[in-house]
Amino acid sequence: MTCRNCGASFQGSFCSNCGTAVSAPTQPSNAWSNQSPQSASAGSTYSTAAMVLGAIAVFLVPILFGGAGIVLAVIAKNKGEKNANVALTVAILCTIAGIIFGAAVGASTYSN
Repeated sequence: MTCRNCGASFQGSFCSNCGTAVSAPTQPSNAWSNQSPQSASAGSTYSTAAMVLGAIAVFLVPILFGGAGIVLAVIAKNKGEKNANVALTVAILCTIAGIIFGAAVGASTYSN
């Protein structure tokens, strides 16, 4: 090994020339490596919001709430959230169901 203090070659834990202790080699730090992975509840905010908006879209303004749910589900998918595919499916299906439900209610209301 080469001493980082004086540059002399040596073997062991201390430099035989100046006595500097050998430290463990340091690896480049990564700011993200010390953070723990996000839990499912903290990391699925967009997915959860998308599913809630999809459920609301069944009964209230499906184009508005369903569209917002679909947009949030796509954002969740781009962020790599675990439930993003489920949220996207729920948002799309609930939007379609809301449109069909609205058409059926409208048809029965205005049929006479």
